[in-house]
Amino acid sequence: MKKIIKIVLIISIITINLVPINQVNAKTLKEYKNELTKLESQVAENKRITASKKASIDSKRNAIIEANNTIAENETAVEEAKIKVAESEEAIKLKTKDMENVIDMLQYTNNNTNGIYYEYLLGASTITDLMERQGVVEQIANYTKE
Repeated sequence: MKKIIKIVLIISIITINLVPINQVNAKTLKEYKNELTKLESQVAENKRITASKKASIDSKRNAIIEANNTIAENETAVEEAKIKVAESEEAIKLKTKDMENVIDMLQYTNNNTNGIYYEYLLGASTITDLMERQGVVEQIANYTKE
């Protein structure tokens, strides 16, 4: 029996040496707490970065909205300016026609000054009207001489 015990003992020693024993990699509670603290700080940092990015996005959106409003205002101003330009061009056309009429009349009066003035003076129906017309003729004559 001693022999059997020796053989069993030798076999068990050989088996223990040949078969690897798994090592246990257990973490302590302190290690878990340290890991939890690290993860919590990472979460807090991620939240801070996220909030910062959201604020940046919001400010960019506000800038875009403001730019769109400015563009709309400028487009309205351009349309109003186009309308004013069209109105001004029409007024210029009218004033040009008026000036052409005045120039034509001035040329006609320069050629027939005395005849027109006499005709105008003689068209008076009363003495008062004749005196008023005579004053107008004098003013026109003085103006055209200048």
